[in-house]
Amino acid sequence: MGNRKVSVIIPTYNRARYLRESLESALGQTYRNLEIIVVDDGSTDNTQDMLAPYIESGRIMYLYQSNSGRPSIARNHALQHASGDYICFLDSDDIRREESIAREVDILDRHDEVGMVCTDWLFFKRQFNPRLPMEDSWIKKGRYIETLPHELVRQQRDDVIIFEKDFIYELFNTNFVFTSSVITSRELLDQVGHFDESLTIGEDCDLWLRIGEVKHIAFITTPLVYRRMHSGSITNSLARNIIDDTRVIEKFLSRGRAITPSMKRRFYQRLENFYSQSAVFFFYKENLAEARKRFLRALRYNPSCYRYYRYFFLSLFPLRALEYMRKLKGRIKRTEVGTYS
Repeated sequence: MGNRKVSVIIPTYNRARYLRESLESALGQTYRNLEIIVVDDGSTDNTQDMLAPYIESGRIMYLYQSNSGRPSIARNHALQHASGDYICFLDSDDIRREESIAREVDILDRHDEVGMVCTDWLFFKRQFNPRLPMEDSWIKKGRYIETLPHELVRQQRDDVIIFEKDFIYELFNTNFVFTSSVITSRELLDQVGHFDESLTIGEDCDLWLRIGEVKHIAFITTPLVYRRMHSGSITNSLARNIIDDTRVIEKFLSRGRAITPSMKRRFYQRLENFYSQSAVFFFYKENLAEARKRFLRALRYNPSCYRYYRYFFLSLFPLRALEYMRKLKGRIKRTEVGTYS
């Protein structure tokens, strides 16, 4: 195996004030056979000026692209230029501990059955100071690992857990994999495909699922990554999140993987919830055509739900009629209150 090269991929957009800390954490790794690739997704701040000394000294590879608004596109761009045997992901506002890459590479080198390693993390706010107390991850707070069914654990030694392949089903309910903690092999990524650029949310879970269908996933319970919390983190609308999460599940089911009837029921319940939530969202945004389409999808997974029929029926009315019914309902309620007060 030897000292395989690791390509560290850092997508960034207007993160100059945080990027230096992330970059230095990658450059300061105890594992030395690295190439650092920063992909600038069309930043308009002083990112290029801040990176200039690193670029001129040859310490990093710098790639620029027009703004896409999707880290998946930036990461795939970097993958086209990466020459490492292993691929490490790091967001431009997060920080890796100096031993993190060495520990994860060691697991990949020693376990042929493992295709991806990730770790626990700690939250911090604003400026990074490792001497200050940091908030545990929700994995630690909720004792998530400890409460996993025993049959999902293939091997556990010290702080390293290797999951069984069926563990990928858990990712639908709890995607605990933090992208900035992931290292996987380039060969495996080329086999299963890179990030799905059509997804705004869930593109990471979609990739972990494809990796988990082929290889096992390992998790280090020691936090080896620091995760920054700030208001500038990427956020999306509820509807966008639900739509993309739905597509991730439907993509997985379309691959025809053999699953148990009970697991299929869980997937169908999840799809029902996704479709009904997004349908209600579109209904109250007055996009009635989209709401109808999604209520019909929800009914496919639960045809006995009265509430879906009620909303679907209401969505057939013109918007002006719905507004009139809302006002009429309000008047009736006010009248009832006045009668019984």
